[in-house]
Amino acid sequence: MAKTPAERQRHLRSRRRSEPEGAVQLSVMIWLTVSVKLHRFARLHGLTKRAKVWRIIAEAERAAVADMGDGAVEAYYRPW
Repeated sequence: MAKTPAERQRHLRSRRRSEPEGAVQLSVMIWLTVSVKLHRFARLHGLTKRAKVWRIIAEAERAAVADMGDGAVEAYYRPW
């Protein structure tokens, strides 16, 4: 049976409460082929898609910072 708008809202709010503190929602449109690749890649490593995206970004950042000079690293980590 279809949920009422109030039931859908209650469900979404309950899910948000389970998110880690400091988490923000990122909503992006990606090609279907990219979505399928992400799903396969995450499954291969026994991770959720969210966890795999987090690891990909963390690994890319580590690689980028490793190639920077000291001044560039300092500028990179400087707050906006």
